[in-house]
Amino acid sequence: HGSSHDHAPPSKDFEGCAKGKYAWTDTGSTKAGDLGDAIRDYAFSDGNKKASVYVDLDGLDALSDADLCVTKVSETRVEFTAQFPSGKRCLTLSPLHASIDEASLLRKPGKNRVILKLKKTKPEAWSTLLTAPPPAQPDPSAMGGLGGMDMESMMKSMAGMAGVPDPPDLGADDTGADPEEAGSDLDDLPDLEEDNVD
Repeated sequence: HGSSHDHAPPSKDFEGCAKGKYAWTDTGSTKAGDLGDAIRDYAFSDGNKKASVYVDLDGLDALSDADLCVTKVSETRVEFTAQFPSGKRCLTLSPLHASIDEASLLRKPGKNRVILKLKKTKPEAWSTLLTAPPPAQPDPSAMGGLGGMDMESMMKSMAGMAGVPDPPDLGADDTGADPEEAGSDLDDLPDLEEDNVD
């Protein structure tokens, strides 16, 4: 008993610590989630040689240049990060409409705005900032094709199912004949009774 009694208090203290830490981590992640780690609100304007992306975020002016970063990950992928005291906010632009040579950052003090300048590899007009991922196009058609086949096979199986009850219908006709025979037997019985009465 003594050993179990000595063991109990430390385990309770440990549980308390664990719960406290877990709760703190939980609220921390919730705050980050409320802020929205990913930046989804931005504007795009197109120029012949450069495309500009305008990002407005509360508190941008209070951040230092070191807290703002734009990175050209690849020719068609750019990432912008803003390190706020409450957490990091990220904007990922991928895949871009066309390839770029470089990405730079321009601040607009007083507006809580930054402008991402994307220098195009080839001077041309971009109808959109991002292009739809190529894999997205074959998938629906492939799915549609498979879906069509599924529907056909389903229709065939349904037709087959509909055909299955036919033999039982024939069986029903056979059972239908049985009552008639039974009825004829019943018809015979009154005759016998009448004979008895006579």
